[in-house]
Amino acid sequence: MNVKAALENLSRAGYDSTHLARGMAADALRHTLIMMKQAIGRATAGATLLLSLCLGGATAAPPPASAKRKGRIVFSSNRSGPWRIWLVQADGSGLRQLTHDKGLGHDVDPVFSPAGKEILFNSTRGGTVAVWRMPLDGAKAEQVCDGDQAEWAPDGKRIAFRRNHRLFARHLATGKETQISPNGWPLCSGPAWSPDGKLIA
Repeated sequence: MNVKAALENLSRAGYDSTHLARGMAADALRHTLIMMKQAIGRATAGATLLLSLCLGGATAAPPPASAKRKGRIVFSSNRSGPWRIWLVQADGSGLRQLTHDKGLGHDVDPVFSPAGKEILFNSTRGGTVAVWRMPLDGAKAEQVCDGDQAEWAPDGKRIAFRRNHRLFARHLATGKETQISPNGWPLCSGPAWSPDGKLIA
């Protein structure tokens, strides 16, 4: 099917082997091009899609660094210098920068909470990779814990994340952490909750 489309370049993302989006090979520099595609063909008329393309010989295409709740998309971009978190409406309107740290650290991999009122993201502000939490109303971001690849539990009260290639669960209100993957297991990454919040894959 021949579909005509207008493309808007949102960001050119450069990841090294320590900051790759999941699903990407980690043995060399990889580049992704995230674009918003407003299709005008009959089959996809009016649809807005996020696309991810691999450049430079990548072996797999990662999902875009984005999430969607109530017609909104959150993503990371280096359009203003260091990587920061941005929010945009699904139709491309209302672009707004969420994180404004003045340091040289990078903010990447945002994830909406189940209620869509706040996000988790990874940040290297402070010199080490850590999980941060931020309301979408513009309130100040706060560090949750050391680690990365955080995912919300369905109830929004807990998160799963990776630290030193081990998986952990953390209760946000109490700060209590439970190690999920035993020390003897192979390297772990990409935690995902079951729909009922009782299991982590």
